[in-house]
Amino acid sequence: MTLQEAVGTVAAQRIKARIRENRVKPATKKENKKGQKGTTLVESSRLLGSIRHKVMGNRVIVGTNLAYARIHHEGGSIVQKVTDRMRSFFWAKFYETGIKKWKFMALSKDGMLNINIPARPYMYLNDGDEAAISKVALDFMIKELEKRDWSR
Repeated sequence: MTLQEAVGTVAAQRIKARIRENRVKPATKKENKKGQKGTTLVESSRLLGSIRHKVMGNRVIVGTNLAYARIHHEGGSIVQKVTDRMRSFFWAKFYETGIKKWKFMALSKDGMLNINIPARPYMYLNDGDEAAISKVALDFMIKELEKRDWSR
């Protein structure tokens, strides 16, 4: 394993842990489709599974190729067309829970919903991440130095 591979692995692991442990702001607990409590960015674990690193020369790129990852990281709004199937689902959820947002969504007049998604930054390295990466780099260099024949 190269130093870049080791750094990329640690960086990706730290970012995944941040999502899994709900250390994003604003962090909220929510119920997933199965009624289980979960974290904001984890329902299907697709985002977690998509975070990868790639070594390019002496650089390491950490990221995801999911189309929705950016809007969750940066926030923004999306416009969603409401289909008949979605409208039926919204009504079912309203009758099941009594939560008014479901009724509002079912009654959307023009068949479009404007959904605001708050920014929940997760793709960054903080001081703890940088310390972990520095430790990996130092350990890597020590191992490489130990491999050398210094008797010459």
